[in-house]
Amino acid sequence: GGLSIVGSRNIDSLDQDFTQKVARQASLEGLNVVSGGARGVDEVSMLSALEAEGGAIGVLADSLYKAALSAKWRKYIKQQQLVLISAYYPEAGFNAGNAMGRNKYIYALSDFALIVRSDKGKGGTWAGAVENLKKSWVPSFVNSDNSVDGNLALIDMGAEPFSIIDTRLDENWLINKLYHVDLAGTVNEPEKHSYQEENQKPQKLIVEEVEPTELINNVETQAVLDEIENETLLCSGSIFSRKDFFYEIFKEYLNTLLLDSQNVSIKELEKLTPDVKKMQIISWLDRAEDEGVIERIGRARSYKNPSQLDLGGNEMLPFNLN
Repeated sequence: GGLSIVGSRNIDSLDQDFTQKVARQASLEGLNVVSGGARGVDEVSMLSALEAEGGAIGVLADSLYKAALSAKWRKYIKQQQLVLISAYYPEAGFNAGNAMGRNKYIYALSDFALIVRSDKGKGGTWAGAVENLKKSWVPSFVNSDNSVDGNLALIDMGAEPFSIIDTRLDENWLINKLYHVDLAGTVNEPEKHSYQEENQKPQKLIVEEVEPTELINNVETQAVLDEIENETLLCSGSIFSRKDFFYEIFKEYLNTLLLDSQNVSIKELEKLTPDVKKMQIISWLDRAEDEGVIERIGRARSYKNPSQLDLGGNEMLPFNLN
């Protein structure tokens, strides 16, 4: 949970300053910041929270694998301040539909939503904000210091106006303001919040490493775990190990398919892995063929396991009904 802070990619200095102040205040009060990791409001809010030693959750629409390894985010992942997630294939490129589709996950992972800047009738920020207002997932707040048409329209539709309060007047002003509005969007009577009464704050994002002791119950299992650990993609600056993590996963999947079938085609693999682009599949197949893991059958680009032998030790020929 926490506060989702979303908005346009193109923002001015006022929007940036507003976003930074709210994100930092969220961190000071123990609220996680949830956003989409895109350029503009998303990135500013997440980095501001992280730089203030707070927690953040990034719900990405594309390139999760690349983002997790980038210097910008990797530092905070290692410090257990940041989690990056995506509903899409980790190597998927940008897609407008995916960008729109991930909005609901940002709201679902939040307790409150703050829209910094939105253009009326267009863009993912507008679509997500309108959907949240219609379905009442979480209370919506809109930056009332910005009179852009989208912000005014969202307020007219029922979102709560939001402005920054001087911390000298209330050092926990953000939590008090957020909890002033319930899920129905109605304003409650002001009262001291339970967090103040109990001298508590919402817990920051904590990621714990779990030792898989339950799995390590025999020598064979331990050997498999050691092999996976040795082949895991390592990162040191911009230098990576030779092993491609996702290629290794694909290769194991391919091997499993060929245990149940004498051969497999590119068309079949496209259907079985809809989130992977055809060119990526072909690239991995070519690599597997070069390594001798699979063998190509004719021009149709079907593939089989080269170790498939009949009882007499002869190579098994694939059946082809066409």
